[in-house]
Amino acid sequence: MPMLLDLSTLTELYPGREGRRQFLQRALEIMREDRQALRDTLERHAYAEAGELAHRLQGSAAFLTGDPEQCAAILVPLEQAARKGLATVAQDTLATALSHLMALESAIEQEIQAD
Repeated sequence: MPMLLDLSTLTELYPGREGRRQFLQRALEIMREDRQALRDTLERHAYAEAGELAHRLQGSAAFLTGDPEQCAAILVPLEQAARKGLATVAQDTLATALSHLMALESAIEQEIQAD
């Protein structure tokens, strides 16, 4: 099941549409940068840094989806594999994690355009 955008907490923090849109725009930029940096660090075999990025992406996704358990299930295996320097495991789990992150980014983008 893809990670779904949950606006309930965000709407409480940013009741106005413009503030919410600005937050989502910045969140989208950060997620895209972190996702690309994750790919780059894995290609460079900078596994400790990749683990940190996977953890950071997990936190961002957990906030935006309101489902920390699902985000952990998707991103913790990648984080752990990267921190252990297990390139093959990290690559195996990377495709799944990236797919979910890109779907969440797409949902954020649609929400920004809807506002």
